[in-house]
Amino acid sequence: MNLRACHMDASMWEWFNDNLPILSVEDTEGIIAVDTDTGENVGGCVMDNWTDNSVQAHFLMTSPMVFRNKFFHICASYIFEERKKEVVFVTIKSDNLKSINFCTHVGFIEQCRLKDAFNEGVDCVIMELRKDNCMYLLDEVA
Repeated sequence: MNLRACHMDASMWEWFNDNLPILSVEDTEGIIAVDTDTGENVGGCVMDNWTDNSVQAHFLMTSPMVFRNKFFHICASYIFEERKKEVVFVTIKSDNLKSINFCTHVGFIEQCRLKDAFNEGVDCVIMELRKDNCMYLLDEVA
């Protein structure tokens, strides 16, 4: 798998939203990972709720190969280096252990849980990754 990362257009947004439904808001933007061998969309990062110092991110990767091909590195570098943010945060359903484990693996730290925020018994887990704790910036990766 060879990846090409680019900013999302309308068709890419539709693919992302079909796989991870979220609302597009005024400041929403995204990066998509395309498998250059097949032309298929294989990953995406949608960012919104930008502040002077942070952004909320929503990650979608259809295969571990997307991570191995440095898509997360591209997203982290965009957020921390290009956009000059110090904090990225995610909100995850507490029953989505795969996402919680991935975020923990790449350095996100759980900050709090909003009890029953998604459904009764399903909390909203808020996790953050700070630039000074991010091991995946492109300039730091060989």
